[in-house]
Amino acid sequence: MSKKLLTGVILGAAVGTALGILFAPESGKDTRKKIAKKSADLGDVLKEKLEEVSAMVKEKFETIKSDANDIIEKNKASNAANDLS
Repeated sequence: MSKKLLTGVILGAAVGTALGILFAPESGKDTRKKIAKKSADLGDVLKEKLEEVSAMVKEKFETIKSDANDIIEKNKASNAANDLS
């Protein structure tokens, strides 16, 4: 049932887009320019968001790496103290 619904939605969107372009008050050249500009704008936004996510992941990785190194050093110190006992 959901596969049919998804197919219907996709088909409806395609038909709606085609009809919108056919009945648009602007020329095809202007419409293509608008589509290209919107695509470029969307690409820029997507690139910016990916850079933000990448920076967040890198920051989290560095925090986890630092925490892991702290734990390793504490364990080494603890093992060294136990060896002396």
